Order: sequence, then C-alpha cells, then structure tokens
Amino acid sequence: MTRTTHDGPNLRRREAPFGGWSLALALAGALGLALGACGTGAPTPTPIAGLAPVDSLDLLMLESFPLQVHALVMGQLPDDCTVIDQAVQQRQDNYITVTLTTVRPFGTACRPGAVPYEHRIPLEVAGLRAGVYTVSVNGITNSFELTADNVLPPSPGASPSP
Repeated sequence: MTRTTHDGPNLRRREAPFGGWSLALALAGALGLALGACGTGAPTPTPIAGLAPVDSLDLLMLESFPLQVHALVMGQLPDDCTVIDQAVQQRQDNYITVTLTTVRPFGTACRPGAVPYEHRIPLEVAGLRAGVYTVSVNGITNSFELTADNVLPPSPGASPSP
C-alpha cells in the first residue's frame, strides 16, 4: 500500500509497513472481538412485566372542545425498580377498558416496599356520542357523562365526506 504525504513544497511517496496488511489485520481482529462478544450464548434477560396495582381512579374532564377526559390513576408499586410501562385502551360500546402495565428489570436488586405512583392517561373520547361511559383501569371503575356529542362540527366551506 502506498501513501502520499505532503511535506511543504515537496511531495513524497512512501510504502506502508507490511504492504497494507497491518490495517487489514487490525480490522479483522476488531471484527472478531466484536462478534465474539455477541456470541457468548448468554441470553439477554427479559424484563418482568406485570399489571399496575390501582388504588384509585379519578376522571378529569378538561374544558375544551372536543372534550378531553383524562384518567388519573394512583397506586403503589411493589419496589423501587418497577415502573409504569404502558396504558392500552379498548372501547366496546360505552365501556372503556385500560390495561396499565409495569416493567421491572430481571435480576436487579431492588429495595422492596411500596412506592406510590400517580399516572395520567388521556382517554380516547374524540368522536363519542352523548351518554354515560364507564372506565375501568385494571379492575377499578369510574364513570363520566358526555352531555353532547363529542364531535367537531364540519368547518364552514368544507365539503361533506362521502
């Protein structure tokens, strides 16, 4: 392998040591180390998933149009490593079910003991018709009432959708 170096006004060419093999060997060695570290055979520990324990559920109706409703969930997690993971909503007729899950690292030493939490979940209520709706978060229920359809009126000049 030939390298060109600039040394002021003079241009010099010089041969790289070992004819360029040193770079190739270094790259091959680095690749081997990287692949060797990945192939240890030890599986990556899977986090432990669970359901969040719910002590109370309040429903907050925000003054907006369309109306927004948030579920304010409070409870206590079992240790200082467990955290809220996600809230998954499903609606059937006038019943909204929220599954609030937790996650905890596998094999981590955690301090046991109740850790209070408060989690706010925006409910998917846009487009709902007037009526009473029941919300359940991990088995704890509460309800709210929409006194009018929660639908934006068509904007002036907008063509009706088919």
